[in-house]
Amino acid sequence: MLYNISSTVITTKDPEELYEAIHTHLNALVDTTNFFIAILDKENDRLEFPYLVDELDDDFPIDNVSQYEGGSLTLRVIRSNKPMLIRDESDFDNALGPAAKVWLGVPLRVHDEVIGAMVVQDYLNPQYYTDEDADLMMAVSHQVAVAIERKRAEEALRESESRYRALFEGNAVVMLLIDPENGAILNANKAACDYYGWSHEDLTRMTITEINTLSPEQIKAEMDAVRSLKKQQLLFQHRLADGTRRDVEVYSGPITVMGREILYSCIVDVTDKKRVEEALLNAKEAAEDASKAKSEFLANMSHEIRTPINGIQGMLQLLQTTPLSIEQQEYAKIAIQSSKRLTRLLSDILDLSRVEAGKLEIQSEPFSLSKTLEQVRDLFLPISRQSGVDLVFKVDPAIPEQVIGDPARLQQVVSNLVGNAFKFTHVGNLTVELTSLPHTRPGQTRVLLTVTDTGIGIPDDKLEALFEPFSQGTLGYKRQYQG
Repeated sequence: MLYNISSTVITTKDPEELYEAIHTHLNALVDTTNFFIAILDKENDRLEFPYLVDELDDDFPIDNVSQYEGGSLTLRVIRSNKPMLIRDESDFDNALGPAAKVWLGVPLRVHDEVIGAMVVQDYLNPQYYTDEDADLMMAVSHQVAVAIERKRAEEALRESESRYRALFEGNAVVMLLIDPENGAILNANKAACDYYGWSHEDLTRMTITEINTLSPEQIKAEMDAVRSLKKQQLLFQHRLADGTRRDVEVYSGPITVMGREILYSCIVDVTDKKRVEEALLNAKEAAEDASKAKSEFLANMSHEIRTPINGIQGMLQLLQTTPLSIEQQEYAKIAIQSSKRLTRLLSDILDLSRVEAGKLEIQSEPFSLSKTLEQVRDLFLPISRQSGVDLVFKVDPAIPEQVIGDPARLQQVVSNLVGNAFKFTHVGNLTVELTSLPHTRPGQTRVLLTVTDTGIGIPDDKLEALFEPFSQGTLGYKRQYQG
């Protein structure tokens, strides 16, 4: 009997066939007309009935077994780890299912762990099962439990292998299994065969040294690093069957299969990605070189132009010390102011290069706001007179005379705004207005500076580009307005 039960593990294909064979063999010892096997699923806290043959009863799994306090005789057997022979009708009062006249259950044990129970029952004769029957069932229960546990383990392994094969074989990612001792390729999925261009048979006869372009010593060092979990992501060049080399990113780690350590590797081609990254890096370096060359050119140009302008200014100032008519004095004054404007323009160009390089620093020093604006006014009065466009400055009397800030940057900003306004205003006036704003904290002065003119204005569709570098309202080589 015990041999027959043991051999059923080998001869049966699945758990259902095993349960049927156990039922048949057990029937030679006791009547199993009404028979079931119950298995405790500890992981899901559930009592299941995978096999039941009964005249009246039906299977009904019990959930939340650890908290169950109902009248399950089967659970009483499992929890007590002892056989139970019940004839007392009072014991069936809270029992689940149809009430039997006699009920015999024995625990199924593997080592010291109870995995379930095996039960027979009769609905007519209370004396149908005896203590001798209980002893017989206990005698074979261990062998039954071992057979069930082995078959369940086989089934779990088969399902695991099936899931592995589906994951490995059907995966679109290139995957290899490698022996870390000698680099032999143990398995390759279809994606790997398609990518490398070798058949599965060819790949599994090769070693990773035939694919990886590193030396065997370097490859061994990398595999050792993966085995010790020091590395998981690696960059290599791999050879394909046609001789081409591709840059690949490899995600690798150790796994244990049948007690043997192997390395799994997922391979991603990054050749195109690396080319794009290299192109972007080269473009960035070229742009930085061009920006540096431009800044150097602007600095040199400014220096070369500033030298003769300083000479012109010196000569004009000397000219002013000589006897001149009123008209000549006015001409000399305008010439000096114009040269100062040109000097300021050169400074603006240099400042622009500093802004692009991120090296322009805003100063913080006391200065006279009115004097700074007077310098701007003096600079543009000649243009105002020549164009006939009135230049008006309005300063809110609530603004203090002395403020703290960067006078050079303020003068630069106002000069740029006024200069640009003159380019687009041919008649009317141009007004620079400073208005005091409410302060947000004590000791702070907030000023709103506006430049308004009676010129053509900015079209609505150009407003978004207002603060973009070198943007203009009109395009083309010839324009009516030169701003």
